[in-house]
Amino acid sequence: MPILGLTGFGGGVAGAAAPPLTLSQFWFGSGSDGSFSATGGTVTLATHPTPVAPGGACASLRVASLSSTSITTVNPNSNKFAVGDRIMLYQWHTNSPNAPKSGNYSIHTIASIPNSTTINIGGGLGGQPFQPVYPGTDTITTANYVTGTAPFPSTSETRCYVVRMAQFTTFSMPGGPVTATSDTGDNCGVIAILASTSAVINGGTLTALGFGKSGGLGAPSSGSPSSPNCGGKGDSYDGTFNYSGQPAYPGSGNQPAYGIGGGGGNHQPGSRSGGGGGGAAYNSGFEGGQDNSGARGLGGVFIPSPLRDIPGSNKLFAGGGGGGGSDTVGTPGGKGGGIILLFSPTITISSGSITARGAETPTFSGSGTDSGGGGGGGHIILRGQTVSLGTNLVTAKGGDQGGSYSPAGWGGAGGGGCVSVYAPSITGSLTNTSVESQSQNPVYYNSPFTV
Repeated sequence: MPILGLTGFGGGVAGAAAPPLTLSQFWFGSGSDGSFSATGGTVTLATHPTPVAPGGACASLRVASLSSTSITTVNPNSNKFAVGDRIMLYQWHTNSPNAPKSGNYSIHTIASIPNSTTINIGGGLGGQPFQPVYPGTDTITTANYVTGTAPFPSTSETRCYVVRMAQFTTFSMPGGPVTATSDTGDNCGVIAILASTSAVINGGTLTALGFGKSGGLGAPSSGSPSSPNCGGKGDSYDGTFNYSGQPAYPGSGNQPAYGIGGGGGNHQPGSRSGGGGGGAAYNSGFEGGQDNSGARGLGGVFIPSPLRDIPGSNKLFAGGGGGGGSDTVGTPGGKGGGIILLFSPTITISSGSITARGAETPTFSGSGTDSGGGGGGGHIILRGQTVSLGTNLVTAKGGDQGGSYSPAGWGGAGGGGCVSVYAPSITGSLTNTSVESQSQNPVYYNSPFTV
């Protein structure tokens, strides 16, 4: 199951058809970006240039509209895409009425780029990640996506992205880290890497830690006039969140969790307050600490079936944001983990790590300060013919719980995300035995796969 890929206008020839792909090229790429080696210092693949992708190996743009064979972007695609690029359409975020479409994705090949905001697909193989459509039928199922241009953030906002999938020959990480980007504007927290020969993690960290859904604001900035010290709710896959300028939740009872976003900490005047709830993804987040009257933030609710990723599905979810802390001053919730896709015939992880963990939240130590919840874990997909995982080097755990001055005000830990490994030969271990401050381990799927 591949991931996003964009190439820039001007990088390809308008109207020129991309050559047909073999099935191996579809999964593991053509190697057009050359070799990659991270030896030291942080590399952000969304902006890291390659000879054929000066705008970034894993560049992305927000989508304004779709047809069955074309993508119109909100902003110009200059230097980000080229003919023959592998791209992924991904529904990062929807408004609540379209929640079932969140997490949808599909893989396509760029056939032509007629102008600065139009990308035509149809270069061969394409379609759903587990059921690739064969040459001549690479089309977009438009009913699977919701596009729009509402400003970020907004309760009416929907965000569909087109993401370039890097196509390296070899991908090596003796150093690093190599990171995703935050989910703002044209960026989304996705790393998508195809390596036609091999991928080796041997000392560096491939990370999308904290590049998922945003955490809720801490008190008092997200409270209402009647209850100024409530924490905000963490961002979810269905557009429910609590950022600055958005309505706050009521000031009585427990702050609710909806979808995968953790509930904001609740404050009841004259009593102790509660910390924010943990974000979720594939496991529920933990509740924040509560006072004697039950004020607290509830943990995010895990993604329900059939929206959850299972082998053969076409869903990917970043981790939900943790709820913000309450009381006089509260810390914001931690961001959820992002998404990493790494596809290569041979994947070897001997040292270093691959992580899509949820982020922790800062801890206040003074009176009247309650912590936000940790972000939910994200999603990692490894696909190859031979995959060597090492020992506990791949994780999508939830963010740790936040501490507090008051025993009643800690933030809940984030729920675990998901790690999926698809290969006929899999060695090593994914079971992380340490549970840090209640944060949950991710769900794991191991499944055979043959090109």
